[in-house]
Amino acid sequence: MNKQFRKLTLLVILCATWIVNLHALDSTEATSGKLHFDVEGGYLYQAGSDFTVKFPDAIADGPRGFRLSDNPILHAAGWLDLDLSYQFVKGVNLRAGLLGEHRGMSYGVYNSKSIVAVPHITLSIDTAVTILRERIGLGMIAGNFDDIRLHEGLRFYNMDVQGLRLYAQWQHYILSLNRIGDLLSGEGLDINDAITLDFEVEALELWSGLTLDLDLGLVWDPNRRNDDSLRLNTVYSVGLNHPAGLRLYGELAIRSQSEVQAVSAGAALDFASRSAFVGGLHFNAESDALRIDARAEYRRYGRSFNLGYKNQRVRYRSTDPDDYPGTIGDQLYPLSHYLRPFSKWAAYTEYQSANVATALLQADLRYVVFGDVFFDAKADINLIMVEDNDSFVYPFYDIGIGWQPVNGFELKLSRTNRGMNLDRHYPTLYQLEHSSLLVSARWKLGM
Repeated sequence: MNKQFRKLTLLVILCATWIVNLHALDSTEATSGKLHFDVEGGYLYQAGSDFTVKFPDAIADGPRGFRLSDNPILHAAGWLDLDLSYQFVKGVNLRAGLLGEHRGMSYGVYNSKSIVAVPHITLSIDTAVTILRERIGLGMIAGNFDDIRLHEGLRFYNMDVQGLRLYAQWQHYILSLNRIGDLLSGEGLDINDAITLDFEVEALELWSGLTLDLDLGLVWDPNRRNDDSLRLNTVYSVGLNHPAGLRLYGELAIRSQSEVQAVSAGAALDFASRSAFVGGLHFNAESDALRIDARAEYRRYGRSFNLGYKNQRVRYRSTDPDDYPGTIGDQLYPLSHYLRPFSKWAAYTEYQSANVATALLQADLRYVVFGDVFFDAKADINLIMVEDNDSFVYPFYDIGIGWQPVNGFELKLSRTNRGMNLDRHYPTLYQLEHSSLLVSARWKLGM
């Protein structure tokens, strides 16, 4: 079934491209030749004398006195992301880019083991047909999806993926088919292609500027050990948006009994074990002097919901001790991902055969002190509760002062307890015992 679906997907893309190009050529509104260029990048350098990693007491097998393992930002590493967007005709756009990284000044300018080039391509088509005087939007997005957040972010969030989205839209109502490429290796989740069929309500106005987002979906995301039988799981999500920058959201997903039994015949089949939930509140506000972005969430994953979604054979560093610098494995931990939050699904599938819950608070505050100088503070606090184990907290912070002489460029000095962790089967963080100095330069230009 998987091969047949891939052939069908390719046929749909080819047909959609042909149809939309015909539509665009016949349209008097069609425009072409619009070109946009973006350059984004930065440098990161972490300095200090004590890089001892702190493991919570609840993690019994965590090493004690462990020093932060070697990683690029201890050697001043930089990246540059070049993006080119081109509009062929109205509604048909191509985004093509190249991510380049030099993963440490210690290794020499042309050290091939510390130089990375990664292409990314996204094609999007957005058109419409008229049926009974009603506009029906039709669209497709295929290729790279950066920092995806599918539904309300219960499973597929805080990760980069490749995939496909097909959709039809009438007013606020959308029918979509989404396909995410294998996460067998990319995040160590041991999943074949994840496919969702969703009925969505988007930005439906209720009252006083309050809008509603709704999603009812069928999901097929088999563990790689399953056969190709079609076992549909269900997902329900809702979001309420307030014009003051507030968003209240929740998502419930239920794994089918047959899906669970395909992984392990003896697994728990009760509803609590087969389900997962996230509920949260997001707030964003910005003025000339102050910017605040904050999120509070509660997550719970049942033991059978997460069962089988773990592949520890994925490597983000070389296993050969003679392979210096060895900070690239069969997978790449991009430098910019060090700046992302700790929470991701793979951090909770760590705990197989156990119910796991987490309460987290993420906050990002920036205040202009005077002129071009700003104060910046980031907090990422994660309370993790694992069945039959003591609860523990992972609190991360990054506090410092910065300089932004022009829009699109900033230089910042900060103290942080975040350490790049290349040792797990997914990109994540170490918590340092003592804070270290982080020097960062960031730029983003568009033309």
